[in-house]
Amino acid sequence: MKNWKTFWQNYRVIEIKSQNDLLYQVGKTVGGSVISEEQFKEDINEIIVNLDLKKDDVILDLCCGNGVLSYKLSNSVEKVIGVDFSQSFIENAKKHSTNKNISYYVVDVLNSEYINKLIAEYNVTKVLMNDCLAYFEPKSLDLIISKLSKHKVTILMSSILDKERKWHFYNTLTRKINYILDVTFYNSKSGIGYWWTKNEIQKIADKYRFEAKYFMHHNKNHTAHYRFNVRLKK
Repeated sequence: MKNWKTFWQNYRVIEIKSQNDLLYQVGKTVGGSVISEEQFKEDINEIIVNLDLKKDDVILDLCCGNGVLSYKLSNSVEKVIGVDFSQSFIENAKKHSTNKNISYYVVDVLNSEYINKLIAEYNVTKVLMNDCLAYFEPKSLDLIISKLSKHKVTILMSSILDKERKWHFYNTLTRKINYILDVTFYNSKSGIGYWWTKNEIQKIADKYRFEAKYFMHHNKNHTAHYRFNVRLKK
């Protein structure tokens, strides 16, 4: 598999001058162009609804990137804790995605000791993993959920690559051939990440006694035809 840490440390290193630059930097694009303001608003609202956010909630935003989502969500909750392994992303978050109720930390989400410390310190009630499961596989997700299961938190994992609808993304002959060649000869080094089945996620949810509820993206989301969302709740 591709080294995703190296990939994101070198991905779209640009000077940030606007929200569109923040969206572009974290790949919120269609054909290289930033998603519409309308879609972005719907994306935010979808997270608020699916995670059932309240004004007294404290969110732990895992893999927060440059904080473009953390900032928007901070207006709906008491506190947001943004975590990402990338020093440059967190620096951009602190500079361009700030609010009085947001704190950012450079932390690898697999560093369970530090994640546990943050959850306890801030009394986290909700956890968001948006658009990042493509860069993990079942063993890593199991580790993350095992640690989160020790706390009374609700978890939303959103924009997950759906293996059952993989060919909705690789939907042209050229795309299909390139994907097959990539998997066969290059060990998926140029792919977009790990394609999940709901069964893989359900096994982890059951193992740690979470109830899993699955959601489709809203119809304005340009990835709705090949991604899904899931909420884990005790």
